Amino acid sequence: MTGEMDRSIGGRLRGRVVAFALVMAAAAVGGGGVSSLAAYTSAGPVPANGFSSGSLTLGSSSGVAFSAAGLTPASPVASTLGVTNPGSLELRYAVAVGSVSGSTALASALLLTITAGTASGGTCTGTQLYAGPLVGGASGALIGTVAQGGGSGERTIAAGGSETLCFAVSAPATAPQGATAGVVLAFAAEQTKSNP
Repeated sequence: MTGEMDRSIGGRLRGRVVAFALVMAAAAVGGGGVSSLAAYTSAGPVPANGFSSGSLTLGSSSGVAFSAAGLTPASPVASTLGVTNPGSLELRYAVAVGSVSGSTALASALLLTITAGTASGGTCTGTQLYAGPLVGGASGALIGTVAQGGGSGERTIAAGGSETLCFAVSAPATAPQGATAGVVLAFAAEQTKSNP
């Protein structure tokens, strides 16, 4: 009986070893519902991405548009001012009266004409951009509007470009005599790209 028992235990053990070996073989080839979560991966750099911002610069050919002494109703004065864009972005600009010093009565009486053009004697030639009082106009605006975004009458200059403005001032007979006034013209520029 011992021989039969040994054969029976040996047979069962051999059967289990064979069954275990079959399960392991199935797992090795991906069968039997057993799977692996391993995967090939790769990574690499994207070299030297470059970024640079544009520049917006509004310049002028001189610091003063004009200086007029001894104005009389019969003798207007005209002078030019170069407006430049040495930056890398196209810009648009507006001009307004920034501040007034001295006689506000004289500054308010003076009449101003601005053109995109040149001076000829006491007048300006070219396309007229403004004609009216030197100060006291609608919110101080002379050319365009200083609010952000495109406005009516604003001037556009391409990157690296320029234009010439002519300013002509005349004194009506009602202007006070012997008075002196200073007026700061404020130029405000902004980019046109992505800024309708």
